[in-house]
Amino acid sequence: MTATRELEPTTVTAWRAPAVQADRGGMEATAALPAIDDEPAAVGGPAPPAPFASDRVLYDVIDAPLAGLGVLVAHDLGLFATLFEGPAHVEWVAASLDIAPRPARMLLNVCVAHGLVSRRGGLFALTPVAEEYFVKWGRSYAGPLLDYAIRLNRSMFSFDALKSSVLRNAPQVFDGEPWSETASPGAGKGGKRPEYPATFTDVMHAHSLGASRAWTRRIPLSGFRRFLDIGGGSGVHALAAADANPSLTAAVLEMPHVCRETRAMIETWGFEDRVAAVAGDMWEDPFPPADVHFYSDIFHDWSETRCAALAKKSFEGLPEGGLILIHEMLLSDDGTGPLAVAASSLSMLLATEGGRQYSAGEIFGMLQGAGFSDLTVTQTHGYWSVVSGRKP
Repeated sequence: MTATRELEPTTVTAWRAPAVQADRGGMEATAALPAIDDEPAAVGGPAPPAPFASDRVLYDVIDAPLAGLGVLVAHDLGLFATLFEGPAHVEWVAASLDIAPRPARMLLNVCVAHGLVSRRGGLFALTPVAEEYFVKWGRSYAGPLLDYAIRLNRSMFSFDALKSSVLRNAPQVFDGEPWSETASPGAGKGGKRPEYPATFTDVMHAHSLGASRAWTRRIPLSGFRRFLDIGGGSGVHALAAADANPSLTAAVLEMPHVCRETRAMIETWGFEDRVAAVAGDMWEDPFPPADVHFYSDIFHDWSETRCAALAKKSFEGLPEGGLILIHEMLLSDDGTGPLAVAASSLSMLLATEGGRQYSAGEIFGMLQGAGFSDLTVTQTHGYWSVVSGRKP
């Protein structure tokens, strides 16, 4: 017979944070910290203190960025076009992309986590948002924007570049020059980046296509006659505004080397009789006559001082009752989120000399300082909002 003995139950000691005692002057705080035992805890001894909080944030910072890169890889390999043909098993997707099933499953799972792909049983299928933005037959196809994001991640959006921008408070992409200099007329006519204007105009068109269709259905313009899109690139917002308001005509103010791209897009939409491209510099040249001034993704390229100057120039150029519209991804009132918008400010640090994302309150201050009244903010689509003001 084997001898046995009854084990005594293990006592688990609850651990509490040490009380902190602050002196009455508020200058110091002391705490009696628990002693650190150099000897390892014996098996069955007191349980180690539980973590104060979940460690999920660590892996959101360390690992989650790979999920975005995974979606870009999926786009680059043609995963979304493959699934546009219909729901499919992992093995079929892998064979179509000429990759092994293991990475195919990982890419599909990342796309499911992002809400771009759904899974039912063993079949994966595109969601409506993927069909809208991630396949070239979608109404708001963002392919050029996704391709541009791949280029940025290959060469510009790096730890070293961002750290350098933080330390120097200066742009680091585009060979260390702000995008406004890189997109200068010389850059478009045999300068440093002759392909840049067309490429960037295509990118911004894809960036804005869905948002332009959304805000034009939320902001009534029926009482206005002439819409001026300042720094409007391809003219996508002017075109969407004209499309949503049949009595409205529009002009897109852009640099001469961009205007040829604008005119090509106007012809593609068939709006030559109602939308025009006007060559000019928004800082140096007078604004063409209009009763609506529209800025999209313009204020975030510049410092508060430069934005206030644009607001003042619009106030002086608009007639009484004229409308100013600022279309941006807005920060919360305290400037701390949403996460994607806060991250966009880091993009502005990398690419511009003084730009950043702003809150509605900050833009209100710029417009009010210029003389505008009846200030409102309307959330229109995703992270996008429109801040508006009237000239009394």
